Amino acid sequence: MTRALTVELETEQFDRLQAEAERRGMSPSDFAGKLIAERLPSGDSEERREWSGLSARSFARDWDSEEDQAYDPLPHPSPGI
Repeated sequence: MTRALTVELETEQFDRLQAEAERRGMSPSDFAGKLIAERLPSGDSEERREWSGLSARSFARDWDSEEDQAYDPLPHPSPGI
């Protein structure tokens, strides 16, 4: 599924986009879409993984704290619950 998007460009930007699209045998619209797709972070971007790594270390530190040891003897729920 595709959706339309209107973007206003400076004349110089549009001219560069059009020239590069023509050089690649593409329409300016298709080339702009390709540029956006290449630059737009995916759901699993490097930045997201970095932030997740930071929170994982913090969680592990809190998980292994003395306060958390009070919960260690409790039974764990069965998988699938």
